[in-house]
Amino acid sequence: MNKIIVVLFLALILFGCNNGSDCNWDWKDKSFKDEIISLKTSNEISGSFFLGCGSIEGETYYFYYKKIKDNIYKLEKSEALETIIIEDGNTYIEYTMPYRECSGETWETQRKNIKIHVPKETIIKEFKL
Repeated sequence: MNKIIVVLFLALILFGCNNGSDCNWDWKDKSFKDEIISLKTSNEISGSFFLGCGSIEGETYYFYYKKIKDNIYKLEKSEALETIIIEDGNTYIEYTMPYRECSGETWETQRKNIKIHVPKETIIKEFKL
Protein backbone atom coordinates (compact mmCIF):
# COMPACT_ATOMS: atom_id res chain seq x y z
CA MET A 1 0.00 0.00 0.00
CA ASN A 2 2.82 2.45 0.89
CA LYS A 3 4.58 1.69 -2.42
CA ILE A 4 1.44 2.59 -4.37
CA ILE A 5 1.11 5.92 -2.55
CA VAL A 6 4.77 6.74 -3.19
CA VAL A 7 4.46 5.85 -6.90
CA LEU A 8 1.29 7.94 -7.29
CA PHE A 9 2.90 10.87 -5.47
CA LEU A 10 6.01 10.72 -7.70
CA ALA A 11 3.85 10.48 -10.85
CA LEU A 12 1.88 13.53 -9.73
CA ILE A 13 5.10 15.49 -9.16
CA LEU A 14 6.69 14.44 -12.47
CA PHE A 15 3.68 14.85 -14.75
CA GLY A 16 1.44 17.27 -12.87
CA CYS A 17 -2.33 17.14 -12.85
CA ASN A 18 -2.63 18.46 -16.44
CA ASN A 19 0.11 16.21 -17.84
CA GLY A 20 2.29 19.25 -18.60
CA SER A 21 0.71 19.71 -22.04
CA ASP A 22 0.70 23.53 -21.85
CA CYS A 23 4.14 23.82 -20.28
CA ASN A 24 7.19 25.22 -21.99
CA TRP A 25 10.20 24.32 -19.87
CA ASP A 26 12.68 26.09 -22.14
CA TRP A 27 14.12 29.28 -20.65
CA LYS A 28 13.39 32.43 -22.64
CA ASP A 29 14.70 35.97 -22.17
CA LYS A 30 12.38 38.93 -21.69
CA SER A 31 14.01 42.35 -22.30
CA PHE A 32 13.35 45.44 -20.17
CA LYS A 33 14.31 49.10 -20.50
CA ASP A 34 13.51 51.40 -17.55
CA GLU A 35 14.17 55.08 -16.93
CA ILE A 36 16.36 55.84 -13.90
CA ILE A 37 16.74 59.16 -12.08
CA SER A 38 19.78 58.62 -9.85
CA LEU A 39 22.71 56.26 -9.42
CA LYS A 40 25.09 55.63 -6.52
CA THR A 41 27.76 53.06 -5.72
CA SER A 42 27.79 51.54 -2.25
CA ASN A 43 29.08 48.53 -0.35
CA GLU A 44 26.97 46.10 1.61
CA ILE A 45 28.83 44.43 4.43
CA SER A 46 27.72 41.28 6.17
CA GLY A 47 29.42 39.06 8.65
CA SER A 48 29.13 36.73 11.58
CA PHE A 49 30.96 36.44 14.86
CA PHE A 50 30.96 33.78 17.55
CA LEU A 51 33.19 33.75 20.62
CA GLY A 52 35.87 36.03 19.21
CA CYS A 53 36.01 34.41 15.75
CA GLY A 54 34.22 35.58 12.66
CA SER A 55 34.26 36.84 9.12
CA ILE A 56 33.26 39.94 7.20
CA GLU A 57 32.25 39.89 3.56
CA GLY A 58 31.34 42.75 1.27
CA GLU A 59 29.71 43.26 -2.11
CA THR A 60 29.66 46.44 -4.19
CA TYR A 61 26.32 47.48 -5.68
CA TYR A 62 24.91 50.22 -7.86
CA PHE A 63 21.80 51.65 -6.24
CA TYR A 64 19.35 53.53 -8.44
CA TYR A 65 15.78 54.81 -8.48
CA LYS A 66 13.74 53.29 -11.30
CA LYS A 67 10.74 55.23 -12.59
CA ILE A 68 7.53 53.21 -12.18
CA LYS A 69 4.98 55.91 -13.15
CA ASP A 70 4.88 59.70 -13.10
CA ASN A 71 6.28 60.80 -9.71
CA ILE A 72 6.58 57.17 -8.51
CA TYR A 73 10.05 55.61 -8.16
CA LYS A 74 11.41 52.38 -6.73
CA LEU A 75 14.87 51.90 -5.18
CA GLU A 76 16.70 48.94 -6.72
CA LYS A 77 20.24 47.60 -6.73
CA SER A 78 22.50 45.79 -9.14
CA GLU A 79 25.68 43.89 -8.31
CA ALA A 80 28.59 45.96 -9.61
CA LEU A 81 30.55 43.01 -10.99
CA GLU A 82 27.53 41.95 -13.07
CA THR A 83 26.76 45.45 -14.42
CA ILE A 84 28.08 47.33 -17.45
CA ILE A 85 28.07 51.15 -17.37
CA ILE A 86 27.66 52.88 -20.74
CA GLU A 87 28.50 56.58 -20.78
CA ASP A 88 26.39 57.73 -23.74
CA GLY A 89 24.32 60.70 -22.53
CA ASN A 90 21.20 58.67 -21.62
CA THR A 91 19.66 57.72 -18.26
CA TYR A 92 18.11 54.28 -18.36
CA ILE A 93 18.79 50.69 -17.40
CA GLU A 94 18.30 47.74 -19.69
CA TYR A 95 18.43 44.07 -18.77
CA THR A 96 17.05 40.67 -19.63
CA MET A 97 15.10 38.42 -17.30
CA PRO A 98 15.20 34.66 -17.98
CA TYR A 99 11.77 33.05 -17.50
CA ARG A 100 9.65 30.02 -18.35
CA GLU A 101 5.92 29.42 -18.34
CA CYS A 102 3.60 26.59 -17.35
CA SER A 103 -0.16 26.53 -16.75
CA GLY A 104 -0.42 30.31 -16.94
CA GLU A 105 2.28 30.83 -14.30
CA THR A 106 5.66 32.43 -14.99
CA TRP A 107 8.91 31.61 -13.20
CA GLU A 108 11.62 34.26 -13.36
CA THR A 109 15.22 34.24 -12.21
CA GLN A 110 17.68 37.03 -11.47
CA ARG A 111 18.27 39.79 -13.99
CA LYS A 112 21.21 39.38 -16.33
CA ASN A 113 22.98 41.38 -19.04
CA ILE A 114 22.50 44.55 -16.98
CA LYS A 115 23.55 47.76 -18.73
CA ILE A 116 23.16 51.15 -17.07
CA HIS A 117 23.31 54.13 -19.45
CA VAL A 118 24.54 57.35 -17.83
CA PRO A 119 25.23 60.96 -18.97
CA LYS A 120 28.63 61.74 -20.46
CA GLU A 121 31.40 62.60 -17.98
CA THR A 122 29.59 60.76 -15.19
CA ILE A 123 32.47 58.39 -14.57
CA ILE A 124 35.34 60.07 -12.73
CA LYS A 125 38.54 59.01 -14.40
CA GLU A 126 41.27 59.00 -11.77
CA PHE A 127 44.49 57.07 -11.52
CA LYS A 128 46.60 56.77 -8.37
CA LEU A 129 49.94 55.04 -8.57
